[in-house]
Order: sequence, then C-alpha cells, then structure tokens
Amino acid sequence: MDSELSITDIISCVPEIENLTVRFDEFNPLKVLGVTEGEIRHSNIISWLLNPKSNHGFGSHFFKSFIRTVLVSSENESNESASDFLKKIILGDYTDIQVHRELSNIDIFCISEKNQIAIIIENKYNSGEHSDQLARYLSRAKSQYRDFTVIPILLSLEGLKPSQSEYFAASYQQILDSIEQVFEIFNRRIPIPIHDFIKYYQTIIKEKIMGDQALQDIARRIYKDNKTAIDFIYSVGNAIDISIAGKKFSEKRDNLKVIWGNPLWFSFVDVDFIIKNKMKHQWAGGNPVQYWIQPVDNKLKIGIEVGPFDSGNDRLSFLLEIERAGCKLRPSSKTETGVFTRLYTTTIDIKDFHDNDELEEKIRILYENTELRKIADFLKEAIKSHSSFW
Repeated sequence: MDSELSITDIISCVPEIENLTVRFDEFNPLKVLGVTEGEIRHSNIISWLLNPKSNHGFGSHFFKSFIRTVLVSSENESNESASDFLKKIILGDYTDIQVHRELSNIDIFCISEKNQIAIIIENKYNSGEHSDQLARYLSRAKSQYRDFTVIPILLSLEGLKPSQSEYFAASYQQILDSIEQVFEIFNRRIPIPIHDFIKYYQTIIKEKIMGDQALQDIARRIYKDNKTAIDFIYSVGNAIDISIAGKKFSEKRDNLKVIWGNPLWFSFVDVDFIIKNKMKHQWAGGNPVQYWIQPVDNKLKIGIEVGPFDSGNDRLSFLLEIERAGCKLRPSSKTETGVFTRLYTTTIDIKDFHDNDELEEKIRILYENTELRKIADFLKEAIKSHSSFW
C-alpha cells in the first residue's frame, strides 16, 4: 500500500460514499418495472400525460404546455410553420384531444376534431431514425387527415435535429419543463398517488439526461476530499478509468490541452478556447468553455459546455455572441444567473471499457463529430471577438 495512504484514510471516506450509494439506491417503482430504458413504457407515460381525459386531472394543460414549449424552442426557430402552429395551440380548446398509441405505427398520435389538428410524435428514447421512417409517417398522417393541420415532432433524449425539415425537434428536458409548469398550476390539488408517480418519472428522466447534477456535485466533492483513498480503491478493483485513454488522445494532438481527469470524468479544451484574462475559478482552467467525457451505461458521452464567469452580465454577453455566430441556444439559458450551459452532447457504444485502445478510438470519433466541430468553430469565433477575454 502507498506509504502516504493509511487504513484511516480509506475508512474516513466510507460514510460519505455510503450516503451517496443510498441516493442511488432510493426506491423507485418505475425502475422496478423497467421503465428506465423502455421506449414503449416512456411513450405510454407521455401519452397518459398528454391525454386530457386521463386521471391525472390536468386536463389539456400538459398537452398545450409541451407542444407550446416545443414550437418556441430555439432548435425550431428555422421552421417557418412554427408561428402559425403556435397560434392554433394557444388559442384553441383541446379538451377533445384523442391520444392514440401506435395508430398507423406512429408512437403517439394526437387528434383534435374540434381544431382540425393532428400531432404525430415519434419517440426515439434510446434509438435513432430508421431510413425514411419520418417521411413515411408524415405522409401517412397527411393522407389520413387531409383537411387537418399536421404537426410532426421527433422526441429524443437531447432534442436531436430531425432529418426531415418539416419535423420539430423535442427533448425530454421539455417533458420535464412541462411537468413543472403543470405542477405550478395545480400545486396542492394533485392527488398524492398521481404526484408521487410523476415525481418518480421525473427522477428517471433527470438521471438519464443530466446524471442528476446534485449527485455529480456530491461525488466530485467526495473525490476531492478523499482523492488518495478513492484512487487506491479504484486501483484495487478492475474499475473503469477513461482518463488514461483521454489523456493519451489529447496529448497526441497539439491543438488540445488536458484540464482534469479521474476514472469517470475527463475534461479538455481546444487551445483556441484558452483566453488571456483567466476567470478566478479553476473550472476549465479558468477558461470559458471545455469538453467533457464520461461513461454512461454502456456508452461514452461527450459534451461541450460553457461554464461559470466572474460576471453574470459578461457571461450573458458571451452567450449572445455565440448565438450570433450561429450556435442555437435555449431561451432559458440566456440569463445572467446561469452557471453551466451545455451546448451539445452525443454518445457512442463501448464494447469493453477496459480496452484503452477502443476508448481512445471512440473518443476520437466523438471529438470529430460533425455537429460538435461546427459548434466548436462558433465558439472559437465568439472567444476571439469577446473583448473581456483579451
């Protein structure tokens, strides 16, 4: 054992790790029922929320909130139909909505005879598009409802851009946002069983798309306070360690600089992200932007993120510069109080997390992702022109 590491060091971090484990092991009946990874089960729950006649008691509030949130999102600002559709949703009475599952093979099919509107939602929770699937579904809906306005939506975890330009991109974060809006309206009027069920569902989505930021913060603090002991525990077990491959990948490239790494988290920057006037904090080495990589289930995930600034006003100014350069931002991210803004994430399957050669190659593929590179170029331009950095 390392001479600088004692048994006391190892034992001292056990209570905190046990507390973290309790958070992960909290009972959630939806996990027991296999909802976490089941696309069909997610579609069933979302259909239940969208249906005004369901026993949740929200009427059409969730339906209108979710569709409205999708139509006004920055991801869909280039869709010329958005404003016309939005007026119909805001002004219409949708208590007559019929919500169907797998009608004409479409995951979720919402029909309002009163408003002459049909909404098709293709749910891609854990999968991608299949050939001309979206085009076929839209054509089918338009053929069946010729006199209706048809609103097509592609729902995915991260709001991926649909291959068909007529489709609107929707994310599971927007599902969460719409739930919160409904909770604010109905508050204490929600029956306890309904409230608890939806809260369990929110937890599943949050853990999937965000990794539960609170848990990540706790884990980072525990690691910081007990780094030596935890590193030793990892070395004894055959644990995943992505930092070895991450450092190897970065150090082979002159345009990259390693920021920080541990077995389950690795961050780095393009040298063009490095600024002269550093932030006071140490996130991203005092720079405004960084990439991060982490394992998620049997996948490796990469993200590019704007971090904290010394000045909220300066941070907002930078975000607006990014937007002007061409990067799409959610309206909710453009505030002076924001701390972290994820601009893009994507994942790739990993066969063996203990194969550093595979990890390094998959990191390369993630880094060279076309959409990620496009966003990085927008950031580089914005960083060059942001006066407070130089």
